[in-house]
Amino acid sequence: MIVKLASTQIKDHWESIKFSAVKADMVQEKDVPEYSVNLLLDLLNDKAQCIMSIEDGKILRILIVSFMYDIISKVKKMVFRTMYSFVLGTDESWVKESKAVYQYAKKMNCTEICMTTMNPRIVQLAERYGMSERSKNYSVNI
Repeated sequence: MIVKLASTQIKDHWESIKFSAVKADMVQEKDVPEYSVNLLLDLLNDKAQCIMSIEDGKILRILIVSFMYDIISKVKKMVFRTMYSFVLGTDESWVKESKAVYQYAKKMNCTEICMTTMNPRIVQLAERYGMSERSKNYSVNI
């Protein structure tokens, strides 16, 4: 079952949400408190939403999304901020969950879904389910 949590339900699942987001985003230990507070504020203020896959009362996967409107292209996008799976998903479950997320994006008047990741498994899944690479991100410490 795919569930979009209301902001009032975040507190009930906060430890799982925080754990999955910190792991998926590879947050350094020293940055966890600030990262967590910012994520919590975004979720409580509906600047981000949490979508969960739940089966037999167990959380299988967590997806944190936000929405962005590109004023130049006039396109509303659903942005995957964090994806984490507690279990290895089957192709069938990924297809079913992808369809549910796509339907939710359409309901929110989005015409595009996008994400940034450096996880090879997520890249593989994204490409398998119709996403294509648009850009690469480079950085240097100074």
